[in-house]
Amino acid sequence: MKLVLSLGLLFILILTSSCEEFYDFLDTETTSTPISTTVSTEPVTPTTTTTTPTTTTSNTTASSSITSNSEETTKRFERDGVSFYYPSNWEEIQGSDLIAFFKDKQTGALIQVAGTELGVYMSKKDLEAYQESWVDGTGGLARSERFVESPSGDNGMESVYEIDNQLGKVRSYAVFTKIYDLSFTAPSDSFEKVNKDFSVMITSFRYY
Repeated sequence: MKLVLSLGLLFILILTSSCEEFYDFLDTETTSTPISTTVSTEPVTPTTTTTTPTTTTSNTTASSSITSNSEETTKRFERDGVSFYYPSNWEEIQGSDLIAFFKDKQTGALIQVAGTELGVYMSKKDLEAYQESWVDGTGGLARSERFVESPSGDNGMESVYEIDNQLGKVRSYAVFTKIYDLSFTAPSDSFEKVNKDFSVMITSFRYY
């Protein structure tokens, strides 16, 4: 009987000791590691976007410059029932029986504007015969001719001719019973330049 009691007591002591070691094991394994909650306090530099304003260039200055240049390089003629613009490098020669007589100071070309009262209206056929006679009267040889219209829609004709070492052009308008002749002669190598200036007069030519 004593032996049985002794064995029972020993079993209880062994069991108690095992339980204490088990709880010590749990305490060691379940120890938690604290989580770091450190917050950065460094200032954040904000990103700034710079917008460059768009500059719009006005072409008003350019337009004014063109107008100014045009006014400086042309002059206006108005007399004897006609008006027109002509290049400022043309010098008006006084004392002729013509409506206007100019000399191009750069090339030496001569430019004339004449008006003749015929007393009769000229048809296209009459105008063609008239201008052929006009070219023959200068001693020139016609190179080309064509019908044109005056600014008011009247019959007109234009001829290019050569005389000596020069080239010439004449444009005639039949207006009621009157005829207007616009013409020039220039050195052959200056013809194109003078012809361009001559066009300024033709396009602006008006009669009243």
